[in-house]
Amino acid sequence: GMQPCTRPLPALCPSAHACMLQNGRRSSERSFICARDCHCVHRLSSCLHAGLMPLIRLMLLPLHDIPHVLLQDASGKSVVEDLFGIGTTLKLKCEESDEELQEHATSYMLRCNIGSATNHLHEGILLGLRDDREKMSEKAGRTCLWKGTSLITRLPTYLTVQLVRFFYKVDTQNKAKVLRKVSFQHELDVYDFCAPELREALDGPRAAYKAYQDRRIQQEKEEKNAKGRAAEAASNGSNGSNNEAPEPSGSGQEQQQQQQGGGDVAMGEASGSGHEGAQTGKFELVGVLTHKGRSADSGHYTAWTKQADGNWVLFDDDVLHIKKGDDILNLSGGGDWHMAYLLIYRAITVPKGA
Repeated sequence: GMQPCTRPLPALCPSAHACMLQNGRRSSERSFICARDCHCVHRLSSCLHAGLMPLIRLMLLPLHDIPHVLLQDASGKSVVEDLFGIGTTLKLKCEESDEELQEHATSYMLRCNIGSATNHLHEGILLGLRDDREKMSEKAGRTCLWKGTSLITRLPTYLTVQLVRFFYKVDTQNKAKVLRKVSFQHELDVYDFCAPELREALDGPRAAYKAYQDRRIQQEKEEKNAKGRAAEAASNGSNGSNNEAPEPSGSGQEQQQQQQGGGDVAMGEASGSGHEGAQTGKFELVGVLTHKGRSADSGHYTAWTKQADGNWVLFDDDVLHIKKGDDILNLSGGGDWHMAYLLIYRAITVPKGA
């Protein structure tokens, strides 16, 4: 049921290869040489400053999201920054002089650092937001250690998380890959990583979204109960034990309450909360870039994207495979199988009428 892709992405490929230098090298057969290091992704991201779309992110997005990404902003605002930009504030404090500094920046991915005690994506992101550095202290008059922590001040539509699996070993002077298993889920909540001002702005939409989910769960429960009662009534009527109509389950007062409850749900959806379309700080997983192999200098990259029907498609060169949601959770690492290197999340917003 997949339709041919007609969007003009191939036209951008030569420019991308030009920006990526060594990753744009060709072999004697004039085919592009496979990237040999993890800097390939960073080179692609650097194309942002040259006015090019971040191709690696576009390739991981569901097909039905691509047209929105390709729209141009008539106001001159960077579409890439609006869709992928993460606003952060770095707070630095010198331990010796108690000096404090703040630095504001825009990045395009969160880093999940993998330490010896990192077992989950949430723990790795916390490590990635730490930024201890040596910096000149005016009070001390020399270079001192500054403890730093970044907080998110702006959330993008699409959030990219990089699992830092490649590093340089100084003792052997070689690149290495971290094989440790780091679990992740189909939904990511970044509320704990946000600045207090952003948390306050998210509180209202999060409450509206939770109320919307609760109403849906209640509706589904009532519909399931109604189907069960209908099936039971049909079964009792078909056995011919009596000719009397089956008595409805529950008292008239209970039925009236159920009808009123359904009316309350409909009324709640119709009235809305004033937060429709607002971000909640929660994101759903829609794309994964994986690396297969134990070496940082070799291996195989593949892309996994979520489709509108909830299934996933594995793009393995020119071969496509249909996958289930559970298959994606097995990309957490710990062996020779595909392991996640980039995770692409899409923002969960308050639905219309919530």
